[in-house]
Amino acid sequence: VRYSRDEIYTYISCILVAVNPFKRINMYSSEFIELYRTAEDTQALEPHIFGVSAYAFQNLIQKQKPQAILISGESGAGKTENTKFVLLYVASVLKSDHGLE
Repeated sequence: VRYSRDEIYTYISCILVAVNPFKRINMYSSEFIELYRTAEDTQALEPHIFGVSAYAFQNLIQKQKPQAILISGESGAGKTENTKFVLLYVASVLKSDHGLE
């Protein structure tokens, strides 16, 4: 049911599970980045790769502890695309919050 509504992400505890939709979905725009960047609690929002990215980035800055995001899956599962979305999120936040380019 979630897949048919283009809800390709879900959480199992703190693990984000993604299903490759095999089509373009408009859920990676700057508006989504801003939503997760400014959220008090990203876990309260819909599951999204930007939520995981925001959580790791916040812990990196606030707690000054190294962070890692593990992206795994079978061939064609969307690992490369999700890695690009993590990097897009981090680059966008660095640019807007810290003036870095």
